[in-house]
Amino acid sequence: MQLKKPAAGDIWHALSVQRIEWSTANIDNIKIETSLDSGRTWTVLLSSYPASATYYEWTVPEKTSDSCYIRISDVLDPSTSSSNYKNNPFKIPAPSISIDPLPNAVFAGTVLPISWVSSGIRKLNIYVSFDNKATYTKIADTIP
Repeated sequence: MQLKKPAAGDIWHALSVQRIEWSTANIDNIKIETSLDSGRTWTVLLSSYPASATYYEWTVPEKTSDSCYIRISDVLDPSTSSSNYKNNPFKIPAPSISIDPLPNAVFAGTVLPISWVSSGIRKLNIYVSFDNKATYTKIADTIP
């Protein structure tokens, strides 16, 4: 049994769907676990999953960590296992957002497209300030 993915140094953003990959021989079902706290605690993702699938699509949780691990083990013989624990952690970075540049001046009534790049964020609110950031007014709510 060999865990192939995640690999050392992988960066998996919160809320993204990532593929946990493995290879096995003579194993019917595996248990998949994750640790997001340097291996102190482990959470079962799946208690039994067909080993022959060779991958599982996992939605990465909203938890920032530099020391994340995956462990797979044979359901019938838990001593047969594979993990990226201890020397090969992957990371879940903090959520981020950056807004694309906007013009410094806009005429009243002008439609202004607002665009951004984000990771680890499901929905956002958009605010505008007309008084040099003293106060803000919400102009869009729960945008995907």
